[in-house]
Amino acid sequence: MFMSAAMQCGTPRNFRRWRPMRAASSGATSSTGLGIGPTMVASLYSIPAVASVGMTEAKAREQGLRIRVHVNDMQGWFSARTYAEAVAWSKIIVDESTDRIVGAHLVGHAGEELVHIFALAMKHGITARGLSEMVYGFPTFSADIRNMM
Repeated sequence: MFMSAAMQCGTPRNFRRWRPMRAASSGATSSTGLGIGPTMVASLYSIPAVASVGMTEAKAREQGLRIRVHVNDMQGWFSARTYAEAVAWSKIIVDESTDRIVGAHLVGHAGEELVHIFALAMKHGITARGLSEMVYGFPTFSADIRNMM
């Protein structure tokens, strides 16, 4: 779904940047509802950028997970104001029983980069608390991660 939507935004079908994703996803088992593996990042390089990894809230609930959902309108945050963002938003989905991140969805400047930190945490079992306790350089977009959860 996400990939076909991206193609409809004007990306040529043979665009070379999709090759790593196609190669990596060829053996991946989907659990995200997006048709890609659980830690495979999907990004739309637009203004604002849109990025996603893992399950949607609906998919997590459908699978019976007890989840915490952190939704943030980040438009007033320092990072968004710095770039005069019209839209800055995040939704982080955390499994309550393990504190592991099961989904991260970002809209706004640098979302296409920040989503990789969430993918790394998901792949290697770094908990939401672990990401929140990390000391990030400031002012950077990564510093916002502490406030997203």
